[in-house]
Amino acid sequence: MFHAARAVIFHFHRYDEEKHEEVIKRIGGILGSSLQNQLWKWKESRTVVDYSPFPEFDLIDYANRSKKDAEEFLH
Repeated sequence: MFHAARAVIFHFHRYDEEKHEEVIKRIGGILGSSLQNQLWKWKESRTVVDYSPFPEFDLIDYANRSKKDAEEFLH
């Protein structure tokens, strides 16, 4: 989703934004707050999964939900 959002930003603004926070901030102005909020949610969840040895959610469920949201985002 992050790289797709970068591509959208590049398409509309002709520059490549590399920072996650900036990509998420800018994508809201292009695709709307719903997709922006989705990116914030998954960024925060990814941070938990990457750095917490004991995430407080089912990783299989997390993977399935993130895949579904990514497919919707790309659509």
